[in-house]
Amino acid sequence: MNLNENVNIPLPQDLLDKYRHVEQEFMSGLYQTNPAKAFSLWNDLYKEVIQRQPTGKRYHKGGEVHNMGICKLFLMSPIDSMNCFMLGFIEDILSTKTESGTSPEDAPGAQNLKNIFKITEEQFKLIQTFVKELMTELGVIQDPQIVLDKLEKSGVKNPMEKSARGFDINIKRNSYPIKEIPGDWGNRVFIGGDYVNYFYVINILKPLIIQSNKFVPIIASECIKPDEMSIREHALLLLHNCKYAIFDISGRGGQLIEIERTFDYRTKAYYICAEGQQPTAMLDYLKNDIQYFKHIDIDLPSTINKLLSLF
Repeated sequence: MNLNENVNIPLPQDLLDKYRHVEQEFMSGLYQTNPAKAFSLWNDLYKEVIQRQPTGKRYHKGGEVHNMGICKLFLMSPIDSMNCFMLGFIEDILSTKTESGTSPEDAPGAQNLKNIFKITEEQFKLIQTFVKELMTELGVIQDPQIVLDKLEKSGVKNPMEKSARGFDINIKRNSYPIKEIPGDWGNRVFIGGDYVNYFYVINILKPLIIQSNKFVPIIASECIKPDEMSIREHALLLLHNCKYAIFDISGRGGQLIEIERTFDYRTKAYYICAEGQQPTAMLDYLKNDIQYFKHIDIDLPSTINKLLSLF
């Protein structure tokens, strides 16, 4: 199913520079504070990348559409979000080489499709079949929307959309001002992690903590950030106001700075990591005796409940 190496070509320097600029704004927290603007930036870049692909060649566009999917989650648009993640999965199929030992289903886009929108293994295989058929027919697929349109016309996408409509986005933006943080210091649990690549873990954590009837989850994006405060300062202030913390360390995100501060704040912190992922090396020199819990996604609730019993 792989394309010839000569078909997939790297982004030219000017587009790569634009990508890095948008990514820097995005990772600074723009997708949480202004997801509509973040989506627009990624969408504009995506369109330009599509337009500038040379005839018979293609640029990989998985990062753009995946991040658009995250923005749509924060805009409470699950169908649009699912479509973006599906475009990302299609891009990963078109760009991933099997000899590299990686699989499109291991990439963040597919993980979000699986764990947020409950896309099944059978549906993943159907998408891959459609991609293969169109590759045979067209040779080079420059625009993944072609595959998505075919899935739509065939009716394959209907049950996927039905599942997406039932998705409950547990993380609510700007729910309270910082002076009205819910709970008390002794029962607050700060939730940190890679919101971009492992959104589904954060989304699952919140209701599990609430259901314990003992603790109150604190998520940075739910608290209104004062204009004069940076994203980092805001998150650290919230962390400082929590006795406990749970960090998902499956992926590398802004949580690394927060983790380092838990030792200064004497926060009682625990860590979880998806099976098959390796905790970032930064943890190695922060503290040797960090304990983290491996989990497979289906067992995440039992893992969290076990962890909460240690608080």
